[in-house]
Amino acid sequence: MADYLFVSGKLAADALKDTLEAMAPDFDYRIKRLDISVAALMDAGWIAGHLDGAEGCDTVMVSGWVQGDPALIEERV
Repeated sequence: MADYLFVSGKLAADALKDTLEAMAPDFDYRIKRLDISVAALMDAGWIAGHLDGAEGCDTVMVSGWVQGDPALIEERV
């Protein structure tokens, strides 16, 4: 199974957790709640600098509003 890491801000983390639990997906996942209120305010460089414990994930899911080069996140993971 793939290992997905969902990156979230503080405000959406609980709703994301509830949604994923209700879906009961057929893949493994983790949620990383970063120290920012709204995920849309994150950019790729900021995420990469604050994303610890993500090594080895197959896929990182971030907000659709995240700006910047996703390669920065990929290098970190």
